[in-house]
Order: sequence, then structure tokens, then C-alpha cells
Amino acid sequence: MIPSENIVPLRPKSEHLEISRRALLNDRDSLQARVKSAAVTVLTFMPVLALACFICFNNLDWGTLTIPDEVYEVQASIEMLQGDRWWLPTHNGDPWLHKPPLKMWMTWPAIKMFADSNFAFRLVDALSGIAMTGMLFFFALSIFGSRLAAFSSALAFLGCDILIRYHGVRSANQDAMLVFWSTLALMAAWRVIEATRDTSSPYRIYPAAAAEEISKSVYLWASLGGLALGCAVLTKSAGGLISLIIVGAFCTFSGRLPQILQRGWKPILLTLLCAAMVISAYFVPVCLVEEGAFGEYFTENIYGRVLHGYHSVEPPLFYLERLFPERAAVPPELLALGTLVALFCWAKRKDERFGFILVWAVLPVACFSISAIKLSWYIAACLPGMALLVGSLLYACQEAVLNRRAYRSRLVPILSGLVLLASVPLLAINAKGSIDSTYLDKGNIPFDTLVKEIRAWEFKYNRDARVVFFDAPARSLREQPYGLLLEGSELSLDQKDELVGLLKNKEVDFLFTRAQRLDEILLLANPTHYTTLPPDHSRFEWYVVYGFTGSGEFSRLSPTETRQNFGTGEARVVSGFGPPDGFGERPIRWTLGANPELLIKGNTLLHKHPGKLHLSLAPHTGYPERMRIKVRINHHEVADFWPDMHIFKDYSFDIPVGVLHTGDNLVRFELSRKNGGPIEPEHRFMMLDWISIGIPKHPL
Repeated sequence: MIPSENIVPLRPKSEHLEISRRALLNDRDSLQARVKSAAVTVLTFMPVLALACFICFNNLDWGTLTIPDEVYEVQASIEMLQGDRWWLPTHNGDPWLHKPPLKMWMTWPAIKMFADSNFAFRLVDALSGIAMTGMLFFFALSIFGSRLAAFSSALAFLGCDILIRYHGVRSANQDAMLVFWSTLALMAAWRVIEATRDTSSPYRIYPAAAAEEISKSVYLWASLGGLALGCAVLTKSAGGLISLIIVGAFCTFSGRLPQILQRGWKPILLTLLCAAMVISAYFVPVCLVEEGAFGEYFTENIYGRVLHGYHSVEPPLFYLERLFPERAAVPPELLALGTLVALFCWAKRKDERFGFILVWAVLPVACFSISAIKLSWYIAACLPGMALLVGSLLYACQEAVLNRRAYRSRLVPILSGLVLLASVPLLAINAKGSIDSTYLDKGNIPFDTLVKEIRAWEFKYNRDARVVFFDAPARSLREQPYGLLLEGSELSLDQKDELVGLLKNKEVDFLFTRAQRLDEILLLANPTHYTTLPPDHSRFEWYVVYGFTGSGEFSRLSPTETRQNFGTGEARVVSGFGPPDGFGERPIRWTLGANPELLIKGNTLLHKHPGKLHLSLAPHTGYPERMRIKVRINHHEVADFWPDMHIFKDYSFDIPVGVLHTGDNLVRFELSRKNGGPIEPEHRFMMLDWISIGIPKHPL
């Protein structure tokens, strides 16, 4: 038998039920608290997410590709997509080894999905900006446990002028993608570093439960960091190593390098192996096959730029001037104060969160200040670190205010509160600057606009445009990517017979040629639209573009015949015309007095070459005598005739070269009676149906 003293008395059933009820209530309260906390976090994140989407996408299509980076990289993407050598960037068919191809590969789905447009070329960059905003928010939330730090870090990042207005998330180049991969690699590296800390250390940041989860997932973070590091190198070759340099510097400055190597050599090795796999998968075969690839990708990008400069040599204080007086990144007041607070927290409190962010924000600026070459976007990789530095400052101020009783002096909490208040307008002003920059129209070159209209015409009529370049001048550097989108036939001067056949068989929709071929082309065909493209950048000759579409609405292409119908109110009357009226079923306008005037639009082609004036009119049927009409355009007489009596008839007259202007042209009618009698202002002597100007047409 079991001794009675060892027998545990059974609890009443009611007590068991009470314990179960309390456990359920605790679980329910815990779940409700977690759901509420998650909801508040989501509500905090939504405004910065909406702002990021607006800043990155608003008017993203505005502005022609800039020289040189956008032009070269987009053209290389298009050539790789259209050609068979997808592993090798090319420019005009020649190897272009200045940048690795990862960003170009990632542009292909956008081009296929959204057609060939500036929006498609820049889509990956815009998505990178949105992704980085989210990464910064949740990284700051995870290391500080403060929604204020998370919100302010993301908001500060969206106000960085360098990354928003210039070479960043609204430009089709590698820099936004490089910053994305570098940021991801640094965030993963922080997880690995934190997992190597001794669990008994008083400076451990995360609570024991969270630390255990980090330790379990350290190999996942190590793999992710290695892949991100490899992708950064595959985005901008040696520039992608910036995250590795930052991590190495932090481990050294923190004095924990031996401990990190001893306790974390396995995840560190995994990181390096993953990075090496990604890097070697592309660079090893390309450097072995393509002559000079290694020198272009690495030697020139490191030795040449750092020691001798490449295309921009600036004084050592260049970046400090950009960051502080010119306010090109986060608010300089918060940046300076955040740097001081981070130094204090790292040095005095041994808080490595501040140290890691400080090295991230400062080291790239220091390194590139020493190098010979300096461009604003070279320090783009440190902008997320600067944004986190702002978040860490506001976190420290928030803690000082909330724990004000722990301070002997009230000065620290008061100053911290003032910093929190001052940060609101400073961050708002920076964010507003980024919003305003999305409305700055960088302008589109005429070739870009014309290609857009041709592509829109293709979409409307559901067929590819048949484009021919006949003895056309070489396209400028900015025009070359857009020229590839047309996929036109190139015909030289000695292939004129082939062009004649295409025109006669109506197998040409758009013809590009040089201005000297104007009369020659007009003898071969009658275009329905035309335009001129002035010299651009490296192209010093004029382009003339003809459309043989017969239909279509274009803003860049003008009809060969500019027509104004008087009865429909289209005519731009200056004086001497009555309101729109009708004569039978024909809409007309009556002239009032002897000298009616109107305006009609011209263009460069009509200014440089002979034109044709066409009129449809009739004298008043109530006057038995004949009437003489003179027509002057810009005070030059172009017509003097006696119209047929009492019937509508079409008349055509030649316009000499130089009479028509590129803008508005004043057309003046001078009416006179055969008997010499006066024409009073209220007299209605003539009915006008329509008027047009255009280029002469020739029989085919």
C-alpha cells in the first residue's frame, strides 16, 4: 500500500474548472494584446507605405532617359532582350562591361508587361524604393521596439534628395537596386552578429526568448545575407562589397571581432559561400570568355576610380557640403545630433545597435571623401543608415521623456522633448521636398515623344508599325534606346529603289530621313503626317519624319494639310468674321467688312520649304457684281484672284519658302468690288467653308 502521507489529495472539480478558465482568459488576453499591437503597427506603417508608393510612382514616366547611365543601361537591357547574348550587356552590338547584368535582367519582365516605356524602364527602381521603406520600418521596429523609431526612419529615408530626385528610385540605373541589396545584406548581418553574443552578456539587446529564436534562424539569415551580398556585386561589381566593408569595420571597432569569428564562424562561412556562388556563377565564365572583362568590372572600377578619379574629381569636403548646407539627405540637424547621441550610447552604454547604425551611416561618407572620384549617389548605400540614425535619435529621446524620473536633472527630458517636437517639421519639410520633386518635368526629347506616339498607334490598330530609316542621320546617344524600340529597317542611299518599291506598295507607315531628302520623298509619295526633329546632343542634323498612316491622332506629327472648318467653330478668328452659320447643309462663316483676319498654325517644315494654301469659298449670292480677293500671309501676298460667281469652289495657291512661321501665322483677306464701291464693316461679301495649309502633293 502507498503511505497515506504520499497521496496527493484530489482537487475538487470546480477548482479544476476555475484553473482552466483562468488559463483561457490569460491566453485570450495575450492574443488580444498581440492582435491589437499588430493592428497599431499596421496603421503606423500604412501612411509611410502610401507616401513611398506616391513618391516612387507619381509621374515616373516623365522625362527622357538621362545621360549617360540611364541611356546606356536601358539600351543594354533592350539589346540583351532582343538579341541572343542574354548574359553579356552590349551597346550598339559591342560588349559593354561597365556594369553587371542583374538589374538589366530584372527589367525584362517590366518591359514585357508594360511595353517599352520610361515607366517600364524605371519600375524595378521604384519597387526597390518601396521595398527599402518597408525594410527600414520593420528593422527599426525589431531592434528598438518603438513604432516612433520605425516611422521616423522610414519617413527620413523618403526625404533623401539624393536617392529620390537624382540617381535613385526614380531613375533607370543600378544605384537603387544596389542600395536595396546592400540594405538587406546589412540587416541580415546584424542578425548573425547578435546571435554570436553570449547569452549572459548584460549588453544583449533582445530578451532571452527572442534571442533563442534568432539563434535558431541564424543560418537562414546567413544564407539570405550571402545571397544579398552576391546580388549586390552582380548589380554593380565592386560597389556591391560596401556592405561587407561596413560589417567588417563595425566588428573591428566594437572590439568583438575575435568573439564573432569564434562563435559565428559557421554562419559567416555560409554567408561567404552563398555570396561566392552567386558572384562566380556569372563573373567566372564571363571573365574567362570575354577579353578585358575582369579589368572593366573590377580593376577600372576600383583602382581607376578611387586613385585617379573617373569623371568627377571633387574636394574632400564635397559630401559634407551636400549633406549639411545643401540638405541632400536626411535633415542635417537630426543627422548631426543623432551622430552625437549614437556615439554616446555606443561608447558609454555599450549599446551596439547605435554603433552598427553609426558605422553604416558614416563609413561610406568617410571612404568616398578620401577617394579621388566623388559623385552624390556614391554614398547612396549609407542613406538607409542615416535614416536609421534619425530613428535611433528619436527613440533615445522618447525613452528619456518616458523615463524622466530616472534622471537627476530635468534638462535631459526637456531637451529630448524639444528634439521630438522639432523633428516633426524637419521630417515633414524633407518629405514635401521629395513629393514636389515628383512634379518636376525633366522634359522629353522629341524623339522620345514620337516613339511613344508610334507605339500608341500600334496598340490602337493592333499591328506593328512598318518603320524605315532611309539615309537617316545617326541617332544621338539619348535617342538610341528609343530607336531600338521601333525595330525599323535601315536603308542606305544606294537602296533608293527598294524604298520606292515599299512606298508604291504602301508598305511604309513611318519614314525617317534627313531634311535634305524632303523634295525627293515628296516626289515618291504623299505622306499624311510629318514632323521635324531638331538636332539633339551628338546629332547635328535635322530629322524629317513622314507618316503614311492615313489616320491616327498625333501631337508630335502634324497633318500634311492643316485644315480649319469655319462652320464648326474651329477657325481661330482675329477679326472680320461673323459667328458660325450655315448655307444650306454647308457650315460656313460670313466675312464682315473688307479685311477679315484669322490665325493658322505653321511648323518648321513649312517654314523651310514651299507650302500650299487651299481655300473653299464663295461670294455672296446677293451681289451681282464680281469681287476681287487678295490673300496675305504674314504680310506677304500669296494670292490675287477673282472667284467664280455665286458658287462654292476650291482654290489652291503656292506659298513661297520662308513666308510661314513655325508658330501662328496671320492670314488676311483683302476684298474689293469691281466697281470700286466701298465695303462697309457690316457687309457680308464672302462665305468661307474651310482653309488649310500644307506641303504640295505630287501624283504617284
